[in-house]
Amino acid sequence: MSLNRSSRNSTRRPRRPGDFKHDPDAVDESALLDDVHEQPGHEGASSRPVLCQQLVLLRVLTDCPKCSGRTPVFAMMGTPEFEIENTPTTLLRRISSLPGEVDKAVRDFSQGHWRSDQSEKARGAHWHSHCKHCAARLGETFTLGADGPFQPRLYKQRMAIKALRLTGPFVLKGVQRQSSLPLLAWLEWYRQREAGARVSRAPAKRASPR
Repeated sequence: MSLNRSSRNSTRRPRRPGDFKHDPDAVDESALLDDVHEQPGHEGASSRPVLCQQLVLLRVLTDCPKCSGRTPVFAMMGTPEFEIENTPTTLLRRISSLPGEVDKAVRDFSQGHWRSDQSEKARGAHWHSHCKHCAARLGETFTLGADGPFQPRLYKQRMAIKALRLTGPFVLKGVQRQSSLPLLAWLEWYRQREAGARVSRAPAKRASPR
């Protein structure tokens, strides 16, 4: 019986509304890292298109490590078109190009402070946050790292993240996926908070006259 249950869990199925339930404590984070393990010089993450049903643009304020000014930094999450066991929503990193409508939305959302720029170490240009005060490039080691601003573990850190959803599907080329359990938990919390706000705004139904 366990064999049949495992077979059913591993099959691909379309996502359904509200079908986003992940228990961060029950997931091995190392098992969720896929594309970031590709070896340099081999055809891997950057050569495989990533199909996303929805993109979530993220913005949060942090202190610039160059000038200490308070500046917004940005990130992107991608919801997969199909959910496979142990393949939840992930961060998208090392973004080299974006579809036209996503490119425009990202530039508007960031007011130009999130843009493609040549990194000192990586080959080719990638999207990086830039300080709004000194224009310093803030690399993903800083913004997406374990000690970076996109590690919302406290309530006030969750509240500080602003989000914009883009409904696809979108095909992204030249990106890598990176799991983030704190952001995965934040997205579930954010969706529940949105659902609660919609319920509270819904007009009360009037009783029909008899």
